[in-house]
Amino acid sequence: MKRNNDYRLPYTRPVKAPAMRPPTRVYKPTPAMDALNLDSLSPQAKAFLNEEAVLMAINHFGHIRLAELLAYVWPERTPQQAMSVATKVIDRLLYAQQIQEQINELGNTSYVITSRGASRLHTLPDIKYAKTGANLATTGPTFFHRTIGTAYLVNRYAQEPCEVYGEHLLMRDQPISRQYLNERFSKMPDGLVFYPDPEGHGYLVDWIEVEYVTKNYEKTAHVLNLLLKDPWIQRDGTYAKLARIIFIVDQLSHHESRISTHFLRFLNAPEAKNLDPLLALNRLWIARAQVEAPCTWKGYLHVQGPNFRTSSKKPLGDVVPRVFAPDLTKPLPSL
Repeated sequence: MKRNNDYRLPYTRPVKAPAMRPPTRVYKPTPAMDALNLDSLSPQAKAFLNEEAVLMAINHFGHIRLAELLAYVWPERTPQQAMSVATKVIDRLLYAQQIQEQINELGNTSYVITSRGASRLHTLPDIKYAKTGANLATTGPTFFHRTIGTAYLVNRYAQEPCEVYGEHLLMRDQPISRQYLNERFSKMPDGLVFYPDPEGHGYLVDWIEVEYVTKNYEKTAHVLNLLLKDPWIQRDGTYAKLARIIFIVDQLSHHESRISTHFLRFLNAPEAKNLDPLLALNRLWIARAQVEAPCTWKGYLHVQGPNFRTSSKKPLGDVVPRVFAPDLTKPLPSL
């Protein structure tokens, strides 16, 4: 499977992410199973592994819709192939009362695990957190925000070698203590993506921010303050480098132009007087998301730096690379 190299440094051009793709293999829920010859397993054993994979995926994100569940558990299969397997797996888990369906804000189904499902996960190695999601809200103002974040993380996971963590696990101290993140960065991310450093120096990290409501300058600056902090994040006794801050925006919205305006204002702020603008642009990325009503994820386009001109509102397939940026060698105008 062709891998996306859009994480390589230095960043010079936007890279279009492929659509969520689908597996020709059964998902291996734990590292200990990597050495298994899955083709030699009985149908019952494969069914058992698929059940655990679905439980782990739901537990990972708290609540998840069917489209994201299929792409996360079976990223190399077509949606039709994944659906044929998932239908039987989900029916068995529902019958065993290890997962349950909840009607979400969009009027369709989201899945959460029950106490029985959490108990089953506790028997697996490498599972540090498992708890029923029956009390999680699948309605209200945070549902759309959380779902967009989940869809992006699933898309990243399906296309490149990485580890993804959404807001659900991060708020439960996985894989990093929430207290550590708050003390270290004075805020919590909407997601974290860990991926190998192409130069072989451990891992890099992308800090994910979902921008689907209009925010004032102070809130945007609170995120941009990450550019001023030491980029190292401690995890399990090792360090990973915070390489990029990625804002997820609707490609047809005004949010990207608003972020660019706030970014230019931030560069003129007294606290950013020692910040190298070019290095800041190198770390600030936009994920232009294509989302169809009511909330159907179609993919995204990674762009280095926000667009410094008004959005052309072209569909994702016609999006062009950023062609204009201010001359950062000269003083920037006050905003």
